[in-house]
Amino acid sequence: MATHDTKTPDWLIERLALGELDSAAAADVRARLAAEGRDADVAIAALGASNREILESLPPARVAALSRPAASGHCSDRG
Repeated sequence: MATHDTKTPDWLIERLALGELDSAAAADVRARLAAEGRDADVAIAALGASNREILESLPPARVAALSRPAASGHCSDRG
């Protein structure tokens, strides 16, 4: 396992939560979180809660507009 000098980024935890990592990469992320003194399941739950909070704070039409380009594979300016 490689050593990491920075906190495990949220995008990597999100990929773990979504099952987008192969078993070796998932184990590495879990090990990184453990080395930071963090529980992977707690980190995933916290990220999920944050996602829900963000979605609930946005008008549904705005969320739909942001989701359409992502679903079609196009990036958009989210500003």
